[in-house]
Amino acid sequence: MTPQEHPTWLTALLADTRPPPKLFAWSPANIQPKLDEGIDMGSSNSDEEYDNDACVNPSPDSDQRIYIIGPGNIGRLFGPNVAQVRAAANRILGLRDSQVKDGPEATGPPFISHGDGMKIELDNIHFKYPTRDVPVFQGLSLTIEKGQFAALVGASGSGKSSIVSLLERFYDPNHGRILCNGQDIAANNVYTYRRHLSLVAQESSLFQGTLRENILLGVEDTVDDATIHRVCKEASIHEFIMSLPEGYQTQVGSRGVTLSGGQRQRVAIARALMRNPDILLLDEATSSLDSESEKLVQEAFERAGKGRTMVVVAHRLATVQNADVIFVLGEGKLIEKGSHRELLATRGVYWQMCQSQALDK
Repeated sequence: MTPQEHPTWLTALLADTRPPPKLFAWSPANIQPKLDEGIDMGSSNSDEEYDNDACVNPSPDSDQRIYIIGPGNIGRLFGPNVAQVRAAANRILGLRDSQVKDGPEATGPPFISHGDGMKIELDNIHFKYPTRDVPVFQGLSLTIEKGQFAALVGASGSGKSSIVSLLERFYDPNHGRILCNGQDIAANNVYTYRRHLSLVAQESSLFQGTLRENILLGVEDTVDDATIHRVCKEASIHEFIMSLPEGYQTQVGSRGVTLSGGQRQRVAIARALMRNPDILLLDEATSSLDSESEKLVQEAFERAGKGRTMVVVAHRLATVQNADVIFVLGEGKLIEKGSHRELLATRGVYWQMCQSQALDK
């Protein structure tokens, strides 16, 4: 309702409680200043009544006028919050609608895995994000063998994280195929396919609750304590958890604020391993950590990679020196491929990257 419309409904509502001679005070010209005073009047429970621009003696009906003005002004005050709520609600509804694709009713045959990792093949991949005009990949092809520790390195914008997004099927390629154990992942049921993957991102999400609850997120079946302890030992977090007074029942706080960055990442690795994935994806999982935490996390994911295929996106090359194969990407293309020593020997792009990080040995 606009300020100009206020006199009509105010007049109607106040007619029974205010003497008619005083109603002339409510006009478009002077109602807005009074609305601006409404919240202050309501909050202080003022007994003063405004008539025109003068303050007169208190009257019994002043409280009624305050309650009419106050809510109108509060509505204007919270207008921006309504817009924020609407935007948040749209995101929530969008997430809810996207779950239809991932549900058990999703189309396609179930994805089949025999454990111990998967062979991954990117075959002539062409891809660009829906909101961008510039393509990310134009004919990218690479193969990661079953059980390999594979690293993706390159400059920012070279497409490293885009490969992870495609493997997770957050997006599908515009052209080409991604095969896992010879199966085209775009043709399979995405719900059954994702059961075989786990992702640890740069900023891992922890939620209000206990350490145990956060570690078991996404695990459908009941898991015994022995399994949880074994997985947490692989993630190098068990000893720290047991040193806490409440152990696995320790509250982590909102977004895991009671834990350090390295501790949060190791909890995230434990959570990823609880799913016993065939493919473990780590997207810049150590880039925001200090050197000591990075070493612990690196040891954790090297142990975690045993018996599965592990794909690591890395900016710090020290974290992937022990990789079985390193793929060097640039401008959406595969530039070099090999082990750390093999790539250093070629004195190419990877060698230059290592020199810039004092890692050319």
